[in-house]
Amino acid sequence: MIKKKQFNDTIEGLTIFVESKNENDIYKNIFIRDDSQILSNIGKISTIFAKSGYLNKDEKLLILYNGTIQKLNEDGNVNVVKFETTTLNLDGISAKSISDPKIQETSTINILSCLIYKYTNIHNCQQNKKSFMDNRIEINKRFGMPIFIPLISLVCAFLLSSRNDKKIYNYNKYIYFFVGFSMLTLSEIFVRYSGISWTHTAIYYLLPLGMLPVFYLILIRKFKYENLF
Repeated sequence: MIKKKQFNDTIEGLTIFVESKNENDIYKNIFIRDDSQILSNIGKISTIFAKSGYLNKDEKLLILYNGTIQKLNEDGNVNVVKFETTTLNLDGISAKSISDPKIQETSTINILSCLIYKYTNIHNCQQNKKSFMDNRIEINKRFGMPIFIPLISLVCAFLLSSRNDKKIYNYNKYIYFFVGFSMLTLSEIFVRYSGISWTHTAIYYLLPLGMLPVFYLILIRKFKYENLF
């Protein structure tokens, strides 16, 4: 929450800036802007300046030294209070950032446990359709997307079979580039629909697996045909 030389607003309605931090964990030149009465012991919208300060051991209290508190009163006037020492209670303040890991950060074992055993004690595993769909999509990204790599490699291999005496030789690189790019685009589109049901998941895996031997046989036949001339 407190980072040197950076305006930190991870706490909604609260902005903190410190100029530096020494080897003893003492902050220098601290600026705090409280727009949402998060620091309830201070009052309404207020701005705090302090020459130095530090966090206690459990990081629940921020002790400030030699500063001022500028507090906006109900009548619109600003009341300035100087202090030698004051303490701000940071306990219980919730951040805007998500503390639970995203589904992309969840381990594969946990995702499989969610889908197979429906363990609700795992992060991002809930007993609803959307949660299971998101987990299926994520697991398909991890296991299904790599299957498209050898498929695209086979498409690129067709460039090796081009002959200079063919009229369409100069267009082959554009044709195969378009085919490969289309496969990448379609793989991204298909994976988003693969989580709708297990049937969609099966189609997502069978499509590239079925195309691999077809492309491979066509490529072998093409090379074999060229070697005859």
